[in-house]
Amino acid sequence: MSEISIDISEQTLVQVALDNIPWSSRAAEDQPYHEKQRQLEQVFVDWAAQLVKARQQAFGPAYVFGVDMRAPVKEALLPALYDGVRQFIFAAARGPIRNATVTIVGPRKNEAGQNIGELNNEFSATMAGGAVGGVSAYLTEAWLLQAMDRRAHLSNLAKLEPVDMHLLAPDPGPVQLRLVNGTKEYWCPASDQYGGHAEMGKDDTDPSLPHDTDPTLTMLKDQAAELRASWVRWQGNIEGKGMLSWFRPGLSGAFNTARRTLSTAQLLKSPLPLFGTSVLATSAGGVANFTIGMSKAMPWMSQVQSDNLIGGTQTLNLFKLTIPQPNRPAVSWRDAASFPNYAKDVMWEMGGRIKHSFDPQRSWRDFSVQTKDAIRNVAISAIGSMLSAGAGKKLAELMRNGNPTELPGESFKAGSSLLQQFGQSTTYDYVWEAFRDFTKSDTYDISPSLDRARDQKQLSLLFQAKQECGKLLVLMYEWRRLMPPHVQDIEHIALQSDLLERDLNAAQIKATHDALKSESVSTCQRSSAQLHLYAKLINTTEKAMKLINQRDALVAKRSPVP
Repeated sequence: MSEISIDISEQTLVQVALDNIPWSSRAAEDQPYHEKQRQLEQVFVDWAAQLVKARQQAFGPAYVFGVDMRAPVKEALLPALYDGVRQFIFAAARGPIRNATVTIVGPRKNEAGQNIGELNNEFSATMAGGAVGGVSAYLTEAWLLQAMDRRAHLSNLAKLEPVDMHLLAPDPGPVQLRLVNGTKEYWCPASDQYGGHAEMGKDDTDPSLPHDTDPTLTMLKDQAAELRASWVRWQGNIEGKGMLSWFRPGLSGAFNTARRTLSTAQLLKSPLPLFGTSVLATSAGGVANFTIGMSKAMPWMSQVQSDNLIGGTQTLNLFKLTIPQPNRPAVSWRDAASFPNYAKDVMWEMGGRIKHSFDPQRSWRDFSVQTKDAIRNVAISAIGSMLSAGAGKKLAELMRNGNPTELPGESFKAGSSLLQQFGQSTTYDYVWEAFRDFTKSDTYDISPSLDRARDQKQLSLLFQAKQECGKLLVLMYEWRRLMPPHVQDIEHIALQSDLLERDLNAAQIKATHDALKSESVSTCQRSSAQLHLYAKLINTTEKAMKLINQRDALVAKRSPVP
């Protein structure tokens, strides 16, 4: 049974909804007044219809006019989990390597020289640890994480993105609607041309004219602007911005403090075990990102009460679900069977990025910009490492009565050491994120350069395949002159080769190859000239087929996952 799709305009939607609201008794009795209200309603409908259309374009099918929106908790789970895993990998490539390097380079101390493990604040150790952590973090991001993002995009992984606040709290229209005892009434707020007052045209008996008690158009605009600003701040907090930018670093500090509490002195002095436990502690970043991702889809938390455009309010989401290819369904848990293929595609993408990074055919400008970005990450990590070591030490002094070193007999798990660990880990992550955001204009993305190289490779493979097919047509002509005309398959081969001139694809070349390899053709080669041309034909078709298959495989790898 086929589905019937009915296209209803936004004006019709708004008008039908308003028609369900009765007019006031005055409008029913006073014809001139009713006519004026009708005219105002048309102006209001035109304004509201534009906003309905904008909301539909932003939210898609999730938005239904006048109906409370559902929080997309289920749809947000997979994207939030992806963000969590991504952040865990990124954090594990930096902090643990920094800690292990500091432990290797610096003095490990104790018995009872204290400062064991990564809490030593030797300049060379903290700088070296930060630099090594910056290198590993940069390579992980440039090669692995960007590969993951590319394949996630092609797999159609959804994202939750902030909504434009003008859709939720729009500027007021020239005509306003209010409900009085369940009946509709339209009125025009006083505009700036009257100095913001309602004196011009004042008529207390005409509700459509502004009264002294009614807000002016300027006041309504100010109210909308204040509401937008408030919601934007809350939207940013949900995303982990503003003061909540401390959330992820603070959680990392808490996890690392717990790690020190549960560790032995020998474990903290051994680089490899320290690296392993630090990796576990970096799960804080993954937990933080997962929490932020799910917060964007939580009922009430990520929803606001907005004007429903028909005299009431409706629940709207602060974040909209977007997918890279809107005409295809987003990847979901139902596609779990294909997740191993995603991992393989990520490895293929990462291999291409690693190989392209050292491609001598890249321009020196490209190399120099990438090198600059790598140096940026190394410098930020090294600076953050040194600043965090100093900040952690200063915090510990608060519990040591200002003493810059450990007190006699102080345990490496004492409150001062734990506070130092918390301060150092938190500051390191916060400085890293803040400085990277501050210098993001120098960020380098290898993807455009890699795409250009792949475009060139596809074109080169196609050109080579056409050259081979050109050779094939010449060889076919010479070979047919030497072959007996009564062999029926030869005519079939000729037909297939003629098709290659119009449509170059692997199927046509394979059909030609299979016909050449058929028994009726392969057994009728007699003379040395026939055998020589026949061998060249087979070799040329196989080479052309290989080139076309390589190109098709590259195109398929770069295309959205079906």
